[in-house]
Amino acid sequence: MSKSSRTSYEQRFWEMNDSKSWLDQKLGRKTKYLCYPVGRCNNQTAIAAQKSGYARATTTRPGSANTGEGIYGLKRVRIVPNISDSGFVQLISTGCWKHAVALFGVDRIFLL
Repeated sequence: MSKSSRTSYEQRFWEMNDSKSWLDQKLGRKTKYLCYPVGRCNNQTAIAAQKSGYARATTTRPGSANTGEGIYGLKRVRIVPNISDSGFVQLISTGCWKHAVALFGVDRIFLL
């Protein structure tokens, strides 16, 4: 996918919609979430993500997600490979996990 802040709305929509359709078909299920290429997002990119059928999207801006930023411009907490147990505990104890529960109603952390 091209750098989303430098392309037209039409190009961003086409790329998100086309890649979502491809993933849906290859995975045999609906793709719900998007992480913007290199984390870049503006209002038009968020609109393209929504119109492409994504339920939520994350940027690479660090921090806890909150509802005031909208569900197509969520900040995220980076979980790096080889994170220690104590490092992971630090992440969830600082409230990052609490925001995920409030936003998504989830009861588990999934690491991909």
